[in-house]
Amino acid sequence: MRTGDPNGTDSPPWPRFGTTDSPDGALSLTPDDTETIDLSTAHNCDLWDTPRSG
Repeated sequence: MRTGDPNGTDSPPWPRFGTTDSPDGALSLTPDDTETIDLSTAHNCDLWDTPRSG
């Protein structure tokens, strides 16, 4: 969807993709809840961005 507002009245807010509020965020769907997560943190991107020594 290029336009519109995906936020509903009974769901957590989903910030616009690529904004400072959620630059790498996505909705994580679980059986009991829906939450906004940071994909970089969830996938340990800091580890992969760090060069190995030796």
